[in-house]
Amino acid sequence: MAVERAIRDMAVATLVSHGETLTSARRKAGVTWSESLQESLQRNRMQVVGRIKRRFTRQKFRVWKFDANDPAEKRRRDRAREISEAIHLIWTPATVYTSDWSEDYEVAGSASIVRLHQIPHPFRAHLNASGAQFVNHRTGEKIIVYSLDSIKGARLNQQGDRPQDWDHRGAFRVERISVDGTRSPMTMQEIGLPEGVEQFGYGWEPPRHPERESFARLDAAIHATYRIIAQSSLTSASLAWALHRRSAFGEPEKPLDLRPPRFWRA
Repeated sequence: MAVERAIRDMAVATLVSHGETLTSARRKAGVTWSESLQESLQRNRMQVVGRIKRRFTRQKFRVWKFDANDPAEKRRRDRAREISEAIHLIWTPATVYTSDWSEDYEVAGSASIVRLHQIPHPFRAHLNASGAQFVNHRTGEKIIVYSLDSIKGARLNQQGDRPQDWDHRGAFRVERISVDGTRSPMTMQEIGLPEGVEQFGYGWEPPRHPERESFARLDAAIHATYRIIAQSSLTSASLAWALHRRSAFGEPEKPLDLRPPRFWRA
């Protein structure tokens, strides 16, 4: 039951990230209205209980610890591992047969991409921007998203690390790598985005975008263009992340009202 519920949750998240509405995605994934209502009630109940515990214990942040020798904890971890393996066996074939492209999760961050493809850059130590690599498992082509700028933009001098030492005008690069290793730039129109989305930092003219937001929009656009299904995940946060990625294509969506129907409320 837990595996089926997780698979349907990830299916809903995938459909939403590719443009479906939440209602349509849940219907196509086989989620009934009563199940959606029960999930919403359970999520709200957990949030309320969490707020009450933090209010009375006065502990807003606490490090989670567990005893590895506790039999109950060991059974819980073994059960979670079994569920994860079962989900992987079901979900992984779907990600392969749905699209020729898949994301290489072993390569993350601009520094890793620059080092892997031997892209020249004088200030490699400051490459702390996000990055991603996508691989076509049929042809061997690759698409990389990286930046040669820091999250603070480009360096203006070699001394100090004060805010005025950076121009706060960074930009991502989206490139296609052929089988022979030749890199060629891709335009924003090829992935369905307007020009300027790749820029990040408050040094640009409005509208300005933070580094994480610009990367999220590029990553979501590539997933949608090449119909790439995200990696399996046990957390229900995949649905929230899909809604966030979908809203990045245009105006932010109206916040979802996950409360029970009005006539049910006290």
